[in-house]
Amino acid sequence: MPILIKACQDSNKHVRLLAAYVLGNINDGSAIPALMQILSDDPYAPARLMAVEALGRLGAREALDTVQAATEDESAYVINAANWALPLVKKGEDIGNVLRDIVASTFDKSKIASAIVGKPAPDFTVTDDSGETVRLADFRGKKNVALIFLLADW
Repeated sequence: MPILIKACQDSNKHVRLLAAYVLGNINDGSAIPALMQILSDDPYAPARLMAVEALGRLGAREALDTVQAATEDESAYVINAANWALPLVKKGEDIGNVLRDIVASTFDKSKIASAIVGKPAPDFTVTDDSGETVRLADFRGKKNVALIFLLADW
């Protein structure tokens, strides 16, 4: 994915963050040098966080020194992620495909209704960050609802 690898050097910090995130999820080993560069030099901690998580998922043995150095990062989030990634990098075990297989084998498409433009959104139930169950139907006609999916929790 040359375009994503190039995006790791983009001037926009959010582009670098998203490039690292996607490269870690698509399991592209050719991205390891670019991810190491982000982890070593990027001033934006969330981009470093995504890079170290990607390196861990890739089992990027060649990134061992870079990941080890990240255990002393200025960001506690990067430190925690580096400590998670370190044993994976030491093993050199690519867990990205394993994670994808687990998700694919447990994902039930029948539980997801598709939205249609101009029609009310299908009802669904989720658990919020407080552990409470929330249904979209509970808000219908009362409040506007916005769904936000964060890449990380910081």
